[in-house]
Amino acid sequence: MKRYKREFTEADDNVGSIIKTVIDTNWSGSNEDQLKILELMKGIATSDDPKSNKFMKALDDAISKMNPDDYK
Repeated sequence: MKRYKREFTEADDNVGSIIKTVIDTNWSGSNEDQLKILELMKGIATSDDPKSNKFMKALDDAISKMNPDDYK
């Protein structure tokens, strides 16, 4: 986990870079990839950068179209 914390710290000054990494990472890949996304998403979710807010809105719009019944 420290590896992801370190990666996030290095990218912290560039929200666009963090968002690009989240988009480019295979969300259904390995557990390691999934953990990487979660660590990076924590940074995006706590940022006041307008790009973060725009990304979170787009993510909310996409997830809102999902049907919870598909995952029972």
